[in-house]
Amino acid sequence: MKSDNNSQNKRAASATSKPATVKQVEGLLPRIKSPADVKKMPIGDLPKLAKEIRELLIDTISNNGGHLSPNLGTVELTIALHKVFNSPKDKILFDTGHQSYTHKLLTGRYNVFHTLRQPGGISGFTDPRESEHDHFITGHASPVISQAIGMAIGRDEKKENYNVVAVIGDGALTGGLALEGLNYGGYAGKKFILVLNDNKMSYEKTVGGLQAYNNRLSFGNRIFESPMYHQVRGDIHLIMDNVPKEREELLQAAKRLREAALSVLTPGIVFEELGYRYLGPIDGHNISMLIDTFQKAALMKGPVLVHVITTKGKGCSFAESSSDKHGKYHGLGQFDPESGEIIKKQGALPAYFEAFGNKLIELGRKDKRIFALTAAMPIGSGLLPFSKEFPERFLDAGIAEQNETTIAAGLAKAGMRPVVAVHSSFLLRAIDEAIYEVALQKLPVVFALNNAGLVDDNATQQGPFDIVYMRMVPNIVAMAPANEHEVEAMLEFALSWDKGPSSLRYPKASITGMPKPENLKIELGKGFVEVEHGEDVAIIAIGSMVNEAIKAAEILKTKGINAIVVNGRFIKPMDEQLIVDVASRCGKVVTAEEGHALGGFGSGVLEILNHNNLQVPVKILAIPDRFFDHGKRVDMLKSVGLSADGIAAAAEKLVKG
Repeated sequence: MKSDNNSQNKRAASATSKPATVKQVEGLLPRIKSPADVKKMPIGDLPKLAKEIRELLIDTISNNGGHLSPNLGTVELTIALHKVFNSPKDKILFDTGHQSYTHKLLTGRYNVFHTLRQPGGISGFTDPRESEHDHFITGHASPVISQAIGMAIGRDEKKENYNVVAVIGDGALTGGLALEGLNYGGYAGKKFILVLNDNKMSYEKTVGGLQAYNNRLSFGNRIFESPMYHQVRGDIHLIMDNVPKEREELLQAAKRLREAALSVLTPGIVFEELGYRYLGPIDGHNISMLIDTFQKAALMKGPVLVHVITTKGKGCSFAESSSDKHGKYHGLGQFDPESGEIIKKQGALPAYFEAFGNKLIELGRKDKRIFALTAAMPIGSGLLPFSKEFPERFLDAGIAEQNETTIAAGLAKAGMRPVVAVHSSFLLRAIDEAIYEVALQKLPVVFALNNAGLVDDNATQQGPFDIVYMRMVPNIVAMAPANEHEVEAMLEFALSWDKGPSSLRYPKASITGMPKPENLKIELGKGFVEVEHGEDVAIIAIGSMVNEAIKAAEILKTKGINAIVVNGRFIKPMDEQLIVDVASRCGKVVTAEEGHALGGFGSGVLEILNHNNLQVPVKILAIPDRFFDHGKRVDMLKSVGLSADGIAAAAEKLVKG
């Protein structure tokens, strides 16, 4: 979908969640229909525009939820980019796309910005279906440098003339893919501009040696402010650009001069050695300085790195990085825009990840071998309390799931009991390591997969695939708790299992609040019969769908259909004996899982029945083979039959033929 107002309004028209109308802002922002309007605006008006944007961001995100701090920190940066470059001819890319809200406002989406993250509304990430000014759906960190290199190579191959500008945060720069791109970009030598948005934060404080280097640049560089520095540095590059290629000895002499002089004069010598022209660090909230620097970068040859220092959460006291050390306001739901107080629904229960985190602390007190690892998400993974109680046994690997998983393998090899807490969709980035560094070695690493299944976010954040990818890995034990009590019991079981890796998956949802069952015991590969009304149909469910299946059985009972409900508990190994028994007795089976249909839990049930030569009709209820955009989890689940009513309807149809 392109960025014209008609197409945007059509999409926004189906948004059903409040607020229903955009907050009317008097001033400059409502006049901007495209980046051309930004280019016409006097530079002196741009700080006022930035102020209006911040006010609208805080107001909209406080109602709709979203990424607050990352966007507040990139307002001036984004204004300057659109002042200098000509989008969409010039390609402006964001890594990750959650820092692109100002970009949306400046590219014709002001009138639909109130639909942000609402069903049918605009995405909280960049999305080419939404606007010609967006070029990738980007919700995972670190791909932008490689994307920019590819676009630059393609541009030159077609002999076209436009700029490629990639904006990456210092947190995303800790990812392996970003470092691979950084390495190759200088080597390829193609012209593109890499903007390093350095705010010292990812979700919380950015970790790693590269960030320590950036810090030294930020606080130690004063020579950059000297006119002599720019003159000498410019002369060196002028010589480099104009030495005839056939004069090899002059070229080598110029290179030696460059290396010697730049090692003294250039603060970003590491980036220069990688092949980039380094500009910075500069104040990322000084619009005039940003514009001047981007104009210089646009005239340079080859890859250019512009190092910009910003304040995450700028202009919002409770969200600024100095007061929000743990990233509370990085991404969140509704909040009070005056106080910053998070608004929770009355009577709302804690999230599953909190139940997991509390149990891990309890177990960590008993077993000093337990280590907790996160990929830059201590809050979202439930590990913040553990990090405070056991800082020496908590590791933040950066936005680098491959690194996180492989460190866990090393810890396990050294006799520790590592627990890798990670979003289901993010572990996809480390499947190679989970298979070959962990499972192949039969190392006792525990994977705690939060946000499993569907979530109230865009396609890159959905977690439907982990049942499939855990089933395919040899040597692993994979579980799915039906409630918070099973989360605790399964975590305890996983940490006692020393014959290989294990995993448990749970949704981005509140706990059930149900009483703890008596004699709850987790045994390897054993399911549990939750309900046994009769033998008309067997409903075999896993994880979050167990409670829906129990409710479905009650609905069926009112219709004279008596069901058995099985809580599978284990994704691998599955309880073959129990599955065969209930399928044989009932003759009809419905499976229910909050996971991908192809190769998932239902497929496992079919494999077991086929292996036992048991021919019974089976209806698989699962997430279909397509991507899901942002929306409400409960509504998305209902739309694919993953609710009590949907399960009951499928079972009734199967029974009645």
